[in-house]
Amino acid sequence: MYYYNYLVIPFQFIFLFWLYTRSFKRKSGMFWLFAFLYLISFLPSELYFSKSTIINSFNYTFGCFLLLMLVISEYAKQLYSDDILNFRQNRMFYINLGVTLFYIGTLPFYTFYKILYYGYSDLWQVYCTYAQTSDILMYALFSASFIWGKQNY
Repeated sequence: MYYYNYLVIPFQFIFLFWLYTRSFKRKSGMFWLFAFLYLISFLPSELYFSKSTIINSFNYTFGCFLLLMLVISEYAKQLYSDDILNFRQNRMFYINLGVTLFYIGTLPFYTFYKILYYGYSDLWQVYCTYAQTSDILMYALFSASFIWGKQNY
């Protein structure tokens, strides 16, 4: 559990922050800002929310909200450019869709995990199935981005 909470999941978030911010026109430290904010979120998570019965993981929730801002900006960038016409060759389209399905779609599930598990077991079971399915779909879409995506260099 500690391996995933303190190494794997933070690495995934920091990698996704890098992936999204590298395509911004005005980079000016956006990646470092998002990474710093996410890493700082471990402090309240450990100090205030470690024994919380409401919020399961504050740093995961905060990381998902940061990722949500990047996902929305990427969708806006794709919609207002000519990239939308060639979405099949756009790697970020598939990555964005996968991140939306899993990280954004399961945000309430992982945030309020304990409340759902103990109070609403039927809803928890449905959301757990969605989380597993969307995880598989996310990695399938990531693979599709490498297979069908066009190199933009």
